[in-house]
Amino acid sequence: MEPDLPLEEQQYLEYEGRKARHLAKRDAAREKGEPETWPERAGIYKEDLTVGQAETETVNGIKLEGIETIIYKQAMEVLEAKKKDNVGKPVVVLDLGGMYGLTFLRLAKATEELVKEGKIVYVVSNLTFNPGIISEDQVKEFPGLNHSDYNDFFLQNRGLVHFIVSDVDELGDTQIDLPDGGNLQLGGNIDIIHEQSALGKSTIPDSDLPTLGKTLSPYGIFFLGDKDPLCTVNPPAFEVGVKNLLQIGVTELDIGDSGIYRVFVKEKSPRTIN
Repeated sequence: MEPDLPLEEQQYLEYEGRKARHLAKRDAAREKGEPETWPERAGIYKEDLTVGQAETETVNGIKLEGIETIIYKQAMEVLEAKKKDNVGKPVVVLDLGGMYGLTFLRLAKATEELVKEGKIVYVVSNLTFNPGIISEDQVKEFPGLNHSDYNDFFLQNRGLVHFIVSDVDELGDTQIDLPDGGNLQLGGNIDIIHEQSALGKSTIPDSDLPTLGKTLSPYGIFFLGDKDPLCTVNPPAFEVGVKNLLQIGVTELDIGDSGIYRVFVKEKSPRTIN
């Protein structure tokens, strides 16, 4: 989607050219079978929402830390809210640009029974890279996991997470298979989005941010880790993207000056964060 901007601002930001370059780069990399064009990451997130927090919780033998604990608690709250409202859809949790997605694998392992029952769905997206289908040898050669325990954990549990190849525009139309044999379209059904070090690399954040907002369910919450425009590829476009996000029925929570993430919510999102 094109950003909702005055014409003169769109021209200033050269949106059409940036979008064309994004598509050309994405499609060429996919055609050649190339991995991501930046260093691959394990996708482990231990930061808290704010400086000085100590959010930890052990679930099913998995010690969750920082944002992991916050996402877990939020997912449980959304699960209860959907049950109360008699909503038959699972809780959908997305890590945007999550690479190997170890934090989401940890969350999936912590809630393994709920995953197998189809009550919670974890999704990790990457632009060109699908670690869900690479060979065991490739996993063991990957330096970003850094430790054999991580390699083993990934290989043993990656089936609990949906790894998808998608950019932001493609997310809404992506369908996920459910344990009962059905499928679920992501657009309008994502309850939790986590992002860190992904949107900052985007050349079109002015459209990516509102597009992500539109994929959220009425219970949705969006943890934006790339919160400083000056650390992004295109700071003016990023600032416009946040403005556009706030114009589509998404509200920003005030988590104080020491916030590591910015947090945006839809109207029915359980307010576990003050």
